[in-house]
Amino acid sequence: MDSANTAETQLINDVEMLRRQHSNTQDLYREVCAVMFFRYGMTPTANRLYQLVRKGSMSAPAEALNRFWAQLRERSRVTIDGPDLPDSLKNGAGELLSALWKQAQEAAAASYATQREEINLQLTEARRNEADAANVSTTLEAELQTSHKALAEARAEAAEWRAQAAAAEALAGRLQKRIDDGRRELNEQHAWFKTVEREHAAEKAALAAAQQQAERELERERAATARLQQGWDDERSAANAAAERHRAELREMMAQFAAQLGGRGKE
Repeated sequence: MDSANTAETQLINDVEMLRRQHSNTQDLYREVCAVMFFRYGMTPTANRLYQLVRKGSMSAPAEALNRFWAQLRERSRVTIDGPDLPDSLKNGAGELLSALWKQAQEAAAASYATQREEINLQLTEARRNEADAANVSTTLEAELQTSHKALAEARAEAAEWRAQAAAAEALAGRLQKRIDDGRRELNEQHAWFKTVEREHAAEKAALAAAQQQAERELERERAATARLQQGWDDERSAANAAAERHRAELREMMAQFAAQLGGRGKE
């Protein structure tokens, strides 16, 4: 618990430092995303970002979060597609990226579910207040019919309750908009994750095809080397046979020459 509190305190301090360094709202949200993800190992969500920064509209952290994930995806793709990386590292990086995005999607879905539950509770309370306001207004109007003496006071009170009902209705509209924004954000993240899965599958297929092509080329090189070695062996055997024939011919010539020399000596 102490460790968690310390990390939370440090995160808040880092956010305050970033707030002094970045006046632009989107830049501030983007930097907070990076600090949460890389320094503290936390998965940033739009709701958590807004709790930390408290700047701009509710759509501002969602927009910054989408840009952060897009930038992280682009950087990860460049690393994975590096031509000098081993195949095992490419596959591992692709799997890590897929797992990371799955965790991010699950975290966003969990945050959205919690937020939706809170909003639904607030919406229910607002509607209850609206119903109470309507009941009070009806009661006051009935009292107005029976008591002309309290007419002015009753009308003022009724107007106040109507204002509260209008405020509650406006709050309900804003809460519904937040629900719609959260659902749209979740759908966009889900669609992006499907795209990542398809790209990863295509990369794996391309890698497998390249590996098969390399194996076929290696087999062809081995066959060519074997043929070349066989040619060398045949030429060496032919050269050895020719040399042996030459030596035999030389011995025969030397014998004939010796015989001729011997015959001349006798004469």
